[in-house]
This record gives sequence, C-alpha cells and structure tokens, in this order.
Amino acid sequence: MKYYEQMPPNDNNFPVKFLVQYLYDTVNLHWHEHIELLYFTKGTGVVCCGMKKIKVKKGNLAIINSNEFHSIHTEGKLEYYCAIISPRMFIDINENSCIFQNFIMSDEYITKCFEQLYSEFTNKEEGYDMAVKGIVYSLFACLVRKYKENDISQKEFNRRTINTERVNNVIMYINSHYAEKMTLSFLASSNHISKHYLCHFFKEITGFTVLDYINHIRIEKSKILLKNTGLGIGEVANAVGYDDVNYFCRIFKKHISVSPGQYKKLKIFNL
Repeated sequence: MKYYEQMPPNDNNFPVKFLVQYLYDTVNLHWHEHIELLYFTKGTGVVCCGMKKIKVKKGNLAIINSNEFHSIHTEGKLEYYCAIISPRMFIDINENSCIFQNFIMSDEYITKCFEQLYSEFTNKEEGYDMAVKGIVYSLFACLVRKYKENDISQKEFNRRTINTERVNNVIMYINSHYAEKMTLSFLASSNHISKHYLCHFFKEITGFTVLDYINHIRIEKSKILLKNTGLGIGEVANAVGYDDVNYFCRIFKKHISVSPGQYKKLKIFNL
C-alpha cells in the first residue's frame, strides 16, 4: 500500500488534473498535498476522511482537503469525476488556509461546474486551459462562500502537516513490520512523542486507533495468504503476527464477517 501519494506533474505543469474514474475495489488509505474533489455520477460507496465516514451516491461531492488521510470503499461499481488541484493554484489569493466541508449532498452550481470541466477536458478546444482555470476559480469561490468549515493559521497548517508526516511514518512502519511484535511505546518513542499524543492524533487523522490499524493491516495480509497459498489457518496467523490462532480468528471474523476457514473455502475476494 502507498500512503503518501506523490502526484505526477501535469502537462506543462498545469495545476489542475481531471479524471473520469471507474472504481470496482477499495482505494486504500493515503494522503497528498493536493486538494481533491470527487463528484459522483453513478453507484454508491463510502469515502473516509479521518474519523468521518461519508456514504456517497450520484450528485454528491466529496472534498479531500490538503494533507488529509482518506480512502474510498465501493459497493459494486462506482463512477466519479476526480479533479485534483495543486495548492499553488491559490498561492496568490491565500486560500490554502481554508478547510472545506468533506461532503456536499447536492448543489446545482457544483454539478454545472463539473459538467463544464468534463466538456473542456474532453474536447480540449483552443483556450481550454484558461477556461478550466476560470471554472475552478468559480467553483472554489462557491466552496469558500458556502462550504468553508474554518480557516487555519500558518502555524496550525504546519502542525497538521507535521502530524500527518508522523502518522505516515507510523503507518509505513506498521506496514513493513506487521508480522513482528510492536508496542505503542516503541511507535511513540520512534517519533519522539508520548503514547497519549500518538493515540490522539493517529485517531484524529486516520479514523483508526493504532491497534485497530495494526489489526487491519494484518487481516488484509492474511486474506492474501489465505487466497494464494496452501498455508493452514494457524500458519497464516503466525505469518501475520498473531501467536494465538483463536484470537486471530475472532479478529478476522470481526473485520471480514466470516471466519478464516469460510473465507479460504469460499474464496471470497471482495468483502
């Protein structure tokens, strides 16, 4: 899994990327500096932004703020327009300090803006880059006036960025060492912070407790082993860091809703 997503540069370093996405599976937890706007056109799913879990459908907009951990879970096929906005687009008008609401149920003006963006990026007529910038500025003017949650100072923005990077470090360690024993004390001391502070901002930023996230990674890894190897359930449990196979089975069923044996037998791929 990748957690920090390094956005590739657009053509001519253009500050807006527009994509039509067709999602059949989960987009795992990750973050980036760019602001991401997801306008849903078909299907249903869940967008997680930190501790918020938002059910989305056609006509809804999800806003991913800069440096915000997020993931997407689909219920079947999910289609949406994705506009990825570089922070430098607003460097001259001081809108980097805005935190927007994560979810907008329905707004005719926003729908119109996304239809225009789709048309401009599809047709690419002469001057489309200027038209795109104009649409994006108009769209964000609407968001600032109607859907701004709050403003943050540069000091608070820097604090959030540091905490996001700390969480990223913890997540990367867990992802690499999930089969090993690990403690809160070790994870906290490795980032030169207290256990209490780690637990607080980890939950705030990702929506998971540290223990829940460790279990999440271990269960995801165990699903791969159950599907693709001949290992027994006890061997899989040991391979992903569980000494007690009964505890592993309880955690697996809590996360996946079936036992490891049922999962292995039924070959359930997308739960």
